[in-house]
Amino acid sequence: MIARLKHKPDWISYEDFLASVDEGTHAEWVDGEVVRMTPPTEEHARITSYLSHVLSGYNKRRGLGGRVYHAPFQMKLAASGREPDVVFVARENVGRIAKLGLQGPGDLAIEGGTTRVAAETP
Repeated sequence: MIARLKHKPDWISYEDFLASVDEGTHAEWVDGEVVRMTPPTEEHARITSYLSHVLSGYNKRRGLGGRVYHAPFQMKLAASGREPDVVFVARENVGRIAKLGLQGPGDLAIEGGTTRVAAETP
């Protein structure tokens, strides 16, 4: 079950989001809103680490020339800056990789089912 923040902050730009949220904060930018996420469970971290490892190995063995990233790594879409658990970027799209994330969708994005949006506590 996903819980939304009780108090929606004022709209902020993606650039302001990047400047205001430190690297240790697990948050995403969605429609101008900062959505804080709960930390992943040990099981979630283990599974996504395994998937990242398998996908990286496949990419290398097949000589695909793509790149594999795992969270935290932003995938900047039109109205959101999402952090999939694992994302594959094909060789022909590596030019869209920027210092702070991927500009546009990944060629394959994997999101585990145990990620939750943090509810703001009073």
